[in-house]
Parts: sequence; C-alpha cells; structure tokens
Amino acid sequence: MDTSVKNVSPKDLLKIYDPLYERLCALLLDPAHGADFSYHGVKLLGCFKKELFDDAFSFALGLKTISQREPRRDLASPMVPVFFKFGNLDKVRVAIFSDFARSQSVLKELPRGTAILFTPRPSLRTLFRAMAHGAAYAQTAFHEKEFSRYQELSAIFLKRLCKKKIFWDFLIRDVNAEEVLQREVERLFQSLLPELLFHIESVEQFFSHLPSLRSALLDEDIDPFKNAFCQVACRLGVKTFVELHGALGGKHGLVPLTADFMFVWGRAQKNRLIEWGCPAEKLIVSGSSRYSVYQKMDVRKARTKVARTLGLDPGKPILLLVFTPVSRWQVPFEAPIRRVIAETLQVAASFAREGVQFVIKLHPFDRTNLFYADWVQAQGLTKTVAVVNRFDPLLLAKAVEGLVVYGSTYAVDGFALGKPVMLLYDRDDPYRLLEEFRPFEIFHESCGPDELASWIRRLYDGSLNASQPFETARRECPNKGGPAPAAFIASTLLHVEA
Repeated sequence: MDTSVKNVSPKDLLKIYDPLYERLCALLLDPAHGADFSYHGVKLLGCFKKELFDDAFSFALGLKTISQREPRRDLASPMVPVFFKFGNLDKVRVAIFSDFARSQSVLKELPRGTAILFTPRPSLRTLFRAMAHGAAYAQTAFHEKEFSRYQELSAIFLKRLCKKKIFWDFLIRDVNAEEVLQREVERLFQSLLPELLFHIESVEQFFSHLPSLRSALLDEDIDPFKNAFCQVACRLGVKTFVELHGALGGKHGLVPLTADFMFVWGRAQKNRLIEWGCPAEKLIVSGSSRYSVYQKMDVRKARTKVARTLGLDPGKPILLLVFTPVSRWQVPFEAPIRRVIAETLQVAASFAREGVQFVIKLHPFDRTNLFYADWVQAQGLTKTVAVVNRFDPLLLAKAVEGLVVYGSTYAVDGFALGKPVMLLYDRDDPYRLLEEFRPFEIFHESCGPDELASWIRRLYDGSLNASQPFETARRECPNKGGPAPAAFIASTLLHVEA
C-alpha cells in the first residue's frame, strides 16, 4: 500500500492531528518506565505540537519527504559558554522570552532592573537591546558535547517509542497514515529531542539564578522550546503569560494553552478562544501592546523613511501587497493561490505604470522573493515596485495608503493602524484566518481582478466608502478605550503574587 501522504489534504490531516498528539503525550507520561521518564515526560508534554503540525502540512503540500529529515545539529561554537548571564539578577521580577519587536513596548514600561531577556541561542543584538533598556540578559548555547550527552537519553525514549505501537486505524483514502506517522514521530525524536532535553535543563538553571522572579512573558507557547519553558516555570511556581501578537487564525496554534494566562486584544478574541475550549479565567483582555508607538507616529515621516529605504518616491502614493507564502515547486494544491497572485500582479502593473507605487511584502521565510524580483525586472517597474522580505511590518502598514492582503493575518495590522484593507479570495473564505473580525465587516473583499482594480481606483480618487463600523470593531477587537496595553501588561507582570 502507498505510504506517502502527497494525496492527503490538510483537512484530512487535521482530523488525525489531535489523537496523534494525545497518544504521543500518553506515551511520554506513562509511569511504567520509571521516574526518569515521567520527570522528562511531564515537561515534554506539548513540546511537539508545532513540529508535528508543520510537518503534516508540508507533507500534504508535497514539499518534502520523510527521508529528508536529518538530526538537528544547529550547534554553537565551543568558544561560547553553555550558559551566560549579564546584569544584576537579584531584583529581576519579570523574564521575557519573546521576539523583541513583539515585547519591546512592554519592556519599556517595566522599571529598569526588573526584567531579563532570555534567548536559547546566543544573540549579541538581544544583549545590546537588554543593556539599552536597563534589563538583564541570559542565553544558553547548545554544543557538540551537550548533543552527545543527551543522545543517550534520547535513544532510550526512541527505543521505547519503537517498541510500542501508538498509532492505529489511521487509514485515510488509500494512504497508510499509521505507518507514516509512526516513522515521522520517530524521526522527530531523533532530530529534536537532544536539544530539547538540553533546553529543559538550561531553563531550570536559568530560573535558579533569579530568586525574585515572579512572572514570564512569551509571544507563544506552541514552539517546543517556549512550551518547555512554560512547563518548567509552572513546576517552579513562576507564572507564565502569552501575549497574542496577531489574529487568532486557527485554534491549533493556541489551544490547549500551556502558559498560565494569555493576554488577548479584546472581547472578540476572548469569546472565540472560550468557544475553542480555553478557560475564561486564563484570558486577560489587554489590547495589543505592539501598536501604540506606530499609532502615534507621523504618517509623512513614516512614508518618507520607507520610500527612501526602498528607493521609492515619498511624494507619490504607496500601496502594500501581502501574499500567503507559496512553495518554489509547482504544487497542484497551490494552483488557485498562484492564480490569484498572478491576477493581482497584473492589476498592480497597470496602476504602477500610472504612477501608483507598490511594496510587495513577503513572509520573512518565503523563498519566492526571486520570483517577485524577476517579475519586477521583466515588467520594467524597478522604480515603482519594491519587494521586501525583512522589513518592519508595522512601519510599512503605517506608511502606505492601503493594504491588499491574500491569505495573511497582516490585514489586522492595517486595521489597527486605521488603513483601508482589501481581502482577496478565490473560492475560499476571505475570513478564514480572521474569524473574530467577521461580525464587524471592517474589510473590503474582492474575488477577482476587476473588483480589485475598481477598489484601487476609488481609494485614490477619494470615493471609497468608509462607512464600515470601525469604532465598534476597535472596542471589541483591539480594546480601544481600555487601559494602555503595554502599561497594563507590565503592571500585571510585576504584581503577580508569589
């Protein structure tokens, strides 16, 4: 029987994801194999969510095969210490384990000397940022000797996994998903477990240096390392908080919640998470701390900075195009996506020749940037169209006149900064990733190039209908009118009871 998953749809894979995860967790927590397994099993619970889910979708899209997975060997130089700390740690009350751009507003609200930035990999940039904000800093470094040291325990886990059949009745269409999943989880253990076990022990060492620590702020808890961080913190009595940094999208990146609490933007997000099974008492309505700096920023200054950086004219309008990432291969599953992108680019080219400027903002890990760059060159639009992978996304949203978004939660950034947003769609649901915003009808929608062209024309001649109920949506979604988000979050973190 065919054991590939190239013909399995993402929807089918979603059906098997939850039982897969539950059975893996049950295996890790099985007390029959002694205290050592239970000890690590409790802390590993949930750490494989992201890897399993991402791999399932990669297989469905035909982007890779199981045999391509190699043991993870992202090792630091032997010259870097395994654990390094900087600053006075005695009075630190809040640990921040987050992308800096997502947490910097909160960090600025914390009194100097009360916060520490933590990273599982050496980062001079993070160290300098910590110093600039009067925060302490700590890092871990995964070396070859640590890899070897944890291989033995990893091998025991893997041997145990191979002996016990944990997946059964996973036939989907003509695909033997049972065999595929069993092999994939075994390879996942081989590639991820040594570094993850090292990380768990390092996090415990990190906490041992912080006698006054009361809370920790993260930007997610689905990443294996951040999930483990939350579990170790829970065992040691440190309260963990996750701050949402965008639209909810799907529930698999959010629930079940491993952290103790989650800061959500508004009641719309809170109600949706409760529907997905998250306990109401774990959800704190705070608004979003990311936007305050950009909401106060002067639009002209932002546009000038963006235009000069990207080689555009600050005196002419700019429109932002945001597309969902696609693979470098012609995957049949992506045919509708590629058609929408091609039609949108055709419309953009016609307006660019009339003087409208465009920025195509790609996901930082989108590897198709050369395709867009080649398209710009072929169309002769190098002076009016810029392509960027890594650029401050909120600065871009602030600088432009409007956003055209396809398959991305970036639409929320435009809404939060008061920009008109057009959602593109084919036969799919334009609100698929933005479900909590559906009742407010705050986005324009287009299912074809003619509608898009008409919208752009109306945007620039001033006839665009702006009657959407923005104020209601801003109260329900980003919690406009509530306390200043960054200050509220910082105060909550500081006043956690021991």
